[in-house]
Amino acid sequence: TGEKITQFDDNITAYDNALSAKAAGGPTRSGASKSLVTLFNDAGSILDSIDKLMENYLVTETGFYEGYKAARVIKDLGLRHKADPDMQAAPENK
Repeated sequence: TGEKITQFDDNITAYDNALSAKAAGGPTRSGASKSLVTLFNDAGSILDSIDKLMENYLVTETGFYEGYKAARVIKDLGLRHKADPDMQAAPENK
C-alpha cells in the first residue's frame, strides 16, 4: 500500500501544479491583450503621421498619392466566432 500512497501523493502534486499553471495563464493572456491594444494604437499613430506626410504629394504626384490612399484602406474585420465557410471548402480532387 506504500506504493499506492506514493502514487496518490504524486497525483495530488500534479493536480496542484496544473491548477497553478492554469491560474498563471490568465494574467499572461490579459497582458498579451493589453500589449496588442498598445501596439495597434502605436501602429495607428504611425499611419496617421504617414498620412500627413503623404499630403505633400497630393498636388505634385497625384497618381502616387491616390495609390497610397487606395492601399491605405483599413478593413475592420471584427471578431469572428465561426469559421469562414469559404475556408472550409473541401479541396478539389486532382
